[in-house]
Amino acid sequence: GTLGGLAIIEGGRVVRTIKQSNSKLSANWVTALAVQEGLLFIGTYGGGIDLLLPNGEIKSLSSEIGKFEVNLNAILVDGRFVYVGTLDVGLWVFDSKQNKWKNFRSGLPSQNIMSIARSGKHLFLATESGVARLEVKRFEN
Repeated sequence: GTLGGLAIIEGGRVVRTIKQSNSKLSANWVTALAVQEGLLFIGTYGGGIDLLLPNGEIKSLSSEIGKFEVNLNAILVDGRFVYVGTLDVGLWVFDSKQNKWKNFRSGLPSQNIMSIARSGKHLFLATESGVARLEVKRFEN
């Protein structure tokens, strides 16, 4: 992920750059990447989340969850869930079992989620106002 799009690297060289001008990428600044079940989740600064599908196409999720800023490296995949930290709209969570996105804002010290980690049954969110510890089972319902 770069300021100018998604760089495809082969043999140590950039062979292609996917950007707004040549694809459906929502924003050129790619801030976070994560893979789950053959899909590349692309966090962007200003465009929200896009997916790189196995066929090479980009699918924007903005019609489902809107456009927002994904913080640098603030995507975590733990198997069932994809957690996305945003600049000002809290935590977005994708449940692959239900194929559904949910937004979580309550109970957080700040809506600016800068980093995400998981240990055992807990998810830790680093925010601009402190760290939140949430039980993962909260996202299962």
